[in-house]
Amino acid sequence: VFKGGIVEAAPVDERALNNTLAISGMEVCKGRTGVLPVELNNTESITAFQFEVTLPDGIALSKCQLTGRKGNDHTTSFKKMENGHYQVTGISLSKETFSGTEGTLVNLTIGVGDAVAAGNYTVGIGEIELTTADTKAIHPADVSATLAVSDVKLGDANGDGKISITDAVAIVSHILGSDPEGFAVAAADVNGDGKVSITDAVAVVDMILNGEASAKKRDFEAEDVLDPQ
Repeated sequence: VFKGGIVEAAPVDERALNNTLAISGMEVCKGRTGVLPVELNNTESITAFQFEVTLPDGIALSKCQLTGRKGNDHTTSFKKMENGHYQVTGISLSKETFSGTEGTLVNLTIGVGDAVAAGNYTVGIGEIELTTADTKAIHPADVSATLAVSDVKLGDANGDGKISITDAVAIVSHILGSDPEGFAVAAADVNGDGKVSITDAVAVVDMILNGEASAKKRDFEAEDVLDPQ
């Protein structure tokens, strides 16, 4: 700010510094989905939110789901905009506040098409607006993270090019804190929930017993969705 020949610093928006959204990097296999947690860290009571998600071509938002921080009548929805971004909103018509002051607020399910090349991509969240209990709008800074797309074979947790019981064992080893050489998190997350757990090891066994086709691919073309949670 220029005032009387002196350059003064713009006033700091304390609310925007103390009430923010955050995302972390994630890894997803081609043709599969991954879950991107969006965290709300807040010092004030927040009743609603709105933001835009920017994704690369061939990668789509297919679902958004509020966590246990929601109130009884909070709902969330999303739509694809003309500019290619996805607008995500969450609101309580009775002005309930989200519980807590930190932690995941909403999980975004992101699908990666088969034609997307392996590599690192940027996922961005911008145009953020948080609504407080006193009906004030807060506009935190935009955030971004790296989406690592892998072309490894789903279920091939140890990266040897085939799916066998060794992959299930590798997943169990990872859970216990010891990653075998060549371990690939994206391949080990068989059910696409964004984490590697014993359920993924069971899914690998199921793939072995029933054929790899049991790990079905999904249609990731997003549609407008209302999730009445």
